[in-house]
Amino acid sequence: MNTVVISAAILFIALGTFIFNYAVQTTGVTTALTRWVISLDLNVNVFLISLYVFYILLGTVVEAIGMIVLTVPLLLPILTAYKVDLVWFGVILVVVVELALISPPVGMILFVVDHMMKEGAGPVLKGVTPYFYVFAIFLLLLLIFPELATWLPTKM
Repeated sequence: MNTVVISAAILFIALGTFIFNYAVQTTGVTTALTRWVISLDLNVNVFLISLYVFYILLGTVVEAIGMIVLTVPLLLPILTAYKVDLVWFGVILVVVVELALISPPVGMILFVVDHMMKEGAGPVLKGVTPYFYVFAIFLLLLLIFPELATWLPTKM
């Protein structure tokens, strides 16, 4: 029964985000957002780092599927305008979403682990902090050396 409830909740989140994305696209918000971001004349790396920060903040209140389905349709035209490799961005997106879900102090996964352990937030935060830094360093390496993210797909 718990599995049914959780699966239904995830499906309703996905349904809500699909409806939101349809509404955003039909009203022209994606075009306006793309024009606005391009008018800021940001460097690609500055834009991507700001996306990292945005996703980490978003991960404190939204779960992974909702984050991806909600934001990718808005970001796709911007990424295309910046000529970002979408396979590379897909890898980056998965890593940054997972980082967002474990980001202290209020990452979504932290609440789940805290609820399961029942030892309080202290041990959970202490245990997840090294992984947070490893993920952050990995993201910076992927930004500096983008071929790391696409090395395996190019071998297929």
